[in-house]
Amino acid sequence: MTDSKYKFTIQTSNNGELNIPLTEGKAVFVLGANGVGKSTLMHNLFQQNLNHSKRILAHRQTWFKDNSMNMTASQKTQSEQNIKGYDQDVASRWKDDYSTQRSNISIFDLINSQNIRARNIADAYDAKELGLADKFSNKQAPLQAINELLAISNIPIKITLGKDEQLFASKNGSELYSIAELSDGERNALLIGADVLTSEPNTLIILDEPERHLHRSIISPLLSSLFQKRKDCVFVISTHDVYLPIDHNKASVLLLRGCQWSGKSILNWDADLISETDEIPNEIKREIIGSKREILFVEGENESLDRQIYQLIFPNLTVLPQGSFTQVEKTVEGIKGTESLHWINAYGLIDADDRTPEQIENLLEKGIVALETYSVESLYYNLEIILIQI
Repeated sequence: MTDSKYKFTIQTSNNGELNIPLTEGKAVFVLGANGVGKSTLMHNLFQQNLNHSKRILAHRQTWFKDNSMNMTASQKTQSEQNIKGYDQDVASRWKDDYSTQRSNISIFDLINSQNIRARNIADAYDAKELGLADKFSNKQAPLQAINELLAISNIPIKITLGKDEQLFASKNGSELYSIAELSDGERNALLIGADVLTSEPNTLIILDEPERHLHRSIISPLLSSLFQKRKDCVFVISTHDVYLPIDHNKASVLLLRGCQWSGKSILNWDADLISETDEIPNEIKREIIGSKREILFVEGENESLDRQIYQLIFPNLTVLPQGSFTQVEKTVEGIKGTESLHWINAYGLIDADDRTPEQIENLLEKGIVALETYSVESLYYNLEIILIQI
């Protein structure tokens, strides 16, 4: 059931006023190519939900000077107030005057939440309230949750809290080193995880372009884990990676095709809401990632002269030898059987090898063409091929 606490209204040119359902435990992906008004729409969403939303910017700072809690509680409170006011300004769509403070707040919240849990357990034991102490200890520690996220997301590092409230990392059992020394992607994953895990319950989390600095093999499982751990929150994710919503097929998708400007403001968007991600239209995929990659799978080996012949004949295709006919058939069938998961057109080209007309027709239905000649070597003597090579 949609929670009326959250509001996501968009004025469209094709559907009138569109109200996007926002439900705790659910995610909405805002998908569109560059220049269709995603940043403006996310800014509008933040303004519609000021009192219960957290915004994680696309142009966020992913580095920090050190690994310490380097602001006081009062400084953090003041910074948060300043950031909240600044984020209401339209300029926050493309610049950030508080980038350093944001990353400092993320680290402060992570360390502070870890310390609060430890103090609650200790205080309960000191008061001989063992049941309450067990209740606090059964709640997962923030750093344990962070390390689970990183492991699931194919990032082999472990974060620990050392003395003087400093955060350290280790990789595959290495010596500890400062989290400031993590790679760009590792720091980004840590910051996103910290921001989400330390959010108040019932928060609308607005995440712009999480794929920045992160490979799909990382960001997709990272989002899945965050959705699972924060079922008490709502997620709206802006992206131009069409495969992110496909990976999360229980999410809704708001498709943005374009927008109409009036001066520096957007009047409306050409937009549609879909609930099944396998319905993402091909024209949207084409706008975002371009034309499908055309791949021709052939018999033979990479070093074979046959491959050079094929590349001369089909200059606009990627030619990939697969060894035997059986491998060509398996590869083409496998790719065609999972077309909703990629953006590839696959074809096969094989020798005739005494195949019957019926066998050749069956292969053609699978996207595999048998040469009219007995074998590819016959093409060496074809007049058209000879002229191409001259």
